[in-house]
Amino acid sequence: MLAGEGVRVTVVYTGGVENGTFEGWRERYAKANIDLIWLEAVQTTRIAGPMIKFGWSKAWALFEYLRETHFDVMHFNDTCGEGAYCFAAKKLGVAFQDSLMCLALHSPTEWVLEANRAVPNWPGYCFFMAGEKISISTSDVLWSPSQYLLNWVISKGYAIPPQSIVNQYVIPTADLFKENAEGGQIDFSGGMDRVAPRRPSEIVFFGRLEERKGLRLFTNVLTRLNAELTQRRVSVVFMGKIQAIDGMLADQFINSRAANWTFDWRIETGFDQQQATAYLRDNRCLAVMASPVDNSPCTVYEALQFGFPFIAARSGGIPELIHPEDRDRHLFDYSAPDLARVLLDTLNNGIGAPRAALPSAARRGAWLEFHRDWQGHRPARTRPDSLRRWGVVIEHSSDRQSLENALESVRRELGADVLGTVLLQRSNSGENEPTPETMLVVDELADVSALEALAWLKERGASGLLLLRSGCALAAGAGSKIRQLGSQETALIIPAVRLLNDGTVIPPLSSPELTFLGYGSNDLGCIVSEHGFDKLLGARSQSIDSERTFLGIADFFQSIAQEMMPMPEPLFLFNDASAIQPLPANEMKQTLELAAMSRSAVYNMIGIGREYHKNYYQPPAERRRRRRRFVEKYLPFLKRKNR
Repeated sequence: MLAGEGVRVTVVYTGGVENGTFEGWRERYAKANIDLIWLEAVQTTRIAGPMIKFGWSKAWALFEYLRETHFDVMHFNDTCGEGAYCFAAKKLGVAFQDSLMCLALHSPTEWVLEANRAVPNWPGYCFFMAGEKISISTSDVLWSPSQYLLNWVISKGYAIPPQSIVNQYVIPTADLFKENAEGGQIDFSGGMDRVAPRRPSEIVFFGRLEERKGLRLFTNVLTRLNAELTQRRVSVVFMGKIQAIDGMLADQFINSRAANWTFDWRIETGFDQQQATAYLRDNRCLAVMASPVDNSPCTVYEALQFGFPFIAARSGGIPELIHPEDRDRHLFDYSAPDLARVLLDTLNNGIGAPRAALPSAARRGAWLEFHRDWQGHRPARTRPDSLRRWGVVIEHSSDRQSLENALESVRRELGADVLGTVLLQRSNSGENEPTPETMLVVDELADVSALEALAWLKERGASGLLLLRSGCALAAGAGSKIRQLGSQETALIIPAVRLLNDGTVIPPLSSPELTFLGYGSNDLGCIVSEHGFDKLLGARSQSIDSERTFLGIADFFQSIAQEMMPMPEPLFLFNDASAIQPLPANEMKQTLELAAMSRSAVYNMIGIGREYHKNYYQPPAERRRRRRRFVEKYLPFLKRKNR
């Protein structure tokens, strides 16, 4: 739509190319006046860390690419949280200050898992959810196509920005590439006449073939109406991409349900938008969208704009799309009896196409006006103050030279702004170096509590805290950035780490789930702002303990206060990964803190832990029995023949 209005539009694509070649797609988009950039083809810094194992690497590459290119307005997708570092950089004042950063609230991972009735069973989900929560809370504008999903994230405790709006999608009714290739305009008017009411001879399940699109309910109702459909010679089409449901592919699931069906049915997966909508409009079809919950499904938009008959579940954001006077006729409660009732009524009396709650022209006008006034939506640019009173906490479990290197880099970058240093002596090296009065040593022999150590720093005039390890050094120029971060509203800031031996970067990301599972990055070094230091001293939490890494400060802000932000610029340097000396976590206290975390965080930990126990900690004989049962149930063609 924007390209058709003469706006320069760039799409940065983070996925893979399954159909054709990227060059072919780039040429097609160019005909629509859109530049298509493939992130895979952009040279970026190599990254390390646990996120690589779980495929969460595009977020860093996206930040690195976008920070070198200016765009007035940037729209990000929420799913998987790939814009997290870009949003965090804008929030912390290190990049994108002249751009408007928008996030589309379409399908957060936690919502998808809940809708699919799937237990979180993979640590990678925790990276997605952490990135999504950062993106949602720090976007300049959070827009959702439905009030339903905006209400959902609020009910789950997600923080949302002041500019959180509902703007419905704009969907073309003409082929994007074909029309522009011929020099014409894409049709967004949705001006197709609605087809006349008709009795359907074919029922079409319209949407992805998966749990959250209502496939289970739909097949249950088909079984209930089998005799009626057979007698009336009504056929059924499953039109959509095959996904998974209940641990098996959707086509296998449908076949397992179809054993006693006597009506004609088939699966149709090859239609594009134009082919699917033409089929539904030109034939005596009734489209069914049976989602138990859905945000703002494109299938409903398409049905409204192309004017063909449909019925849909009265759930999620679907009712918001349909004219209030037409809802009773075209919506059903998400239950087998009510869907069966509406289907029978439609077969008996026929049905037409409903009206949209908001005309296509109004939706289009809202988006055009939003982009015309994009600067009015951009938050005022504020220049952060420079905090010049710092306390330093150093975890020392290495040799004396590593400690000296860390202290020297702090002196170089922060100089006289460091008012005191707390040295957490974790190894008994036998060295008895004289201690300067600006340093407090905490070890097994010193009866100093964590709160006493922090109070000592406060008494010396410190307002912010720098937490780092011996063996770590501050990057050149890090001092000015640390001073600015100290005045941020965010309590805990976790910078990226650069490994000097090969230039690899360890991007920062932490959440209660990631830390508990051993994948968090908060124990490499952190910055506590002035706001965070005040909150820390006032909390007097049991999390603060001299036996814990960084006195338990990072764990406190993660599990109790939940105020943290990744800083994508590498401020900390290590020679190589071997220089990062892990410290044993206090598992007992970390586990006790679960009681203070959100219910969803606890649920995610339990789900992932349960799955790992089932798959990796069962005796070998039990694992073999489980594999054999899986093959017998889902992959019988792989079963060995008896000899």
